[in-house]
Amino acid sequence: SNISFFTTFSLSTFASEPQVKKPDILKVALGSEPASGFDPILGWGKYGNPLFQSTLLKRDKELNFVGDLATKWRLTNNKLTWIVTLRNDVQFSDGTPLTAEDVAFTYNQILQQSSTHDLSALKMAEPLTPYSIAFHLTQCDITFLDRFSSIGIVPKHVYQQQDNS
Repeated sequence: SNISFFTTFSLSTFASEPQVKKPDILKVALGSEPASGFDPILGWGKYGNPLFQSTLLKRDKELNFVGDLATKWRLTNNKLTWIVTLRNDVQFSDGTPLTAEDVAFTYNQILQQSSTHDLSALKMAEPLTPYSIAFHLTQCDITFLDRFSSIGIVPKHVYQQQDNS
């Protein structure tokens, strides 16, 4: 079941650029489509940047973690809970805002389905506010931060619609 992929992007990213007409369509040439499609829940992006979807974190030139969709992230609860705060200016390509519900849904779906993403240390992702999420771990795993830079976020409302069709 191929899911339509949606990208997340920030409106503020374009605010500082000169007013140049942006193309309406992005074309990407790939050798072939992966067998599981471009669905991050099924593993797309595991071995690098998911290309079409934004992630919570990304790496800078020095390979340090920096925010992509996230503005803050901290480890609490005896290193068993990551609290992540999202930017509030991000929309999916269909114009709907990105919220903590979308992020929690993405991670919880990976837990429930067969995926190549290793979330064995994750107990559950829980939205705390519209723009903050708690990632509850089953065990201390400092490398869990790597998942925040490899899992693309999907829009819950679109994913559920396609699941029900």
